[in-house]
Amino acid sequence: MNHRLHKIASCGYAFGLAGLFALFMPVSAYAERPEIDCSTLSDKDMQTFYDLSGKCANAAGEKNYSEALTMCQKAMSMCTSDVYTEYTLGRLYQLTEDIANACYHYSILMDRPPEVQKENGDIYKELKKNMKSLKSKCSEFGKLEITCKMKDTELTINGLGSMTNFKCPFYGNVQPGSYPITAVKEGYQPRKETANVSAEGTATIVIPALQAIEYAGFLRVKCPKGASKFILTHSDGKVEEYVCPWEGEVPADTYKIRLGGTEPSEDVTVSVAQKGREEYTIPTPQKSSSCSAAPTNTTSSAVGGIFALLAALGLAVARRRRA
Repeated sequence: MNHRLHKIASCGYAFGLAGLFALFMPVSAYAERPEIDCSTLSDKDMQTFYDLSGKCANAAGEKNYSEALTMCQKAMSMCTSDVYTEYTLGRLYQLTEDIANACYHYSILMDRPPEVQKENGDIYKELKKNMKSLKSKCSEFGKLEITCKMKDTELTINGLGSMTNFKCPFYGNVQPGSYPITAVKEGYQPRKETANVSAEGTATIVIPALQAIEYAGFLRVKCPKGASKFILTHSDGKVEEYVCPWEGEVPADTYKIRLGGTEPSEDVTVSVAQKGREEYTIPTPQKSSSCSAAPTNTTSSAVGGIFALLAALGLAVARRRRA
């Protein structure tokens, strides 16, 4: 097996991988972890693995670099323990300036047991040289790991450059920052999450089982003039922000709705039944008065005091006249 993989890897490099420079997006990810040992493949699957590796080399030779990368990723999706395939993928990322994922795959290889590194000495010689040139940059990235409770869930991850759609699970290196995530599957309600990634940290997101559309209802929300956003809070505490006006299918649930920028005390409860249709218009916020609830009118108090004084004087004069 190793002899054949040596041949495949050598062919791939002979086709001018250095010409891949700056071809692909700045950040992408290989989403087939945890580890799958290649020795567990059936003879049929092993042949498919060889075929994919060969197609990767052929595509590189024809300068179809996007196809080469795709074939390499498909091979890795079958098993992850092959050093040569993973190194090829990491090298492709490095040559296309996707340093985040070059570091990701190189670091996995550097964590292999000593006996694996010794057995693949030629590859590790090149790997250590490449890793040395990237070492200072690798610490600039964080890890993003997304797993899904439901099989065949698709992910849209915004902020990764031109590549945004992935099959769950997702494992890769990304620039530090906030990444909006939408999980979808045909026949199910989408679910939104946000991953906050720090340098040298790991952000782990677990997407729960999605809710079937048959349990959904329809919600339309309108806002008062001048308002641009509203906050929707699910019964489980999940908070989402939308641009006004908004309408769409939502899980049958009881929601709290308020204008963006207002306090939770302004929440109004709206229930959406299964297959029901609800429309809610958020009222214009009441302007608070600068006057107190029981204002003190000093003018009227002073006038009242004057009238009381005059009444007292009048009573005194009347008593004198009687006398």
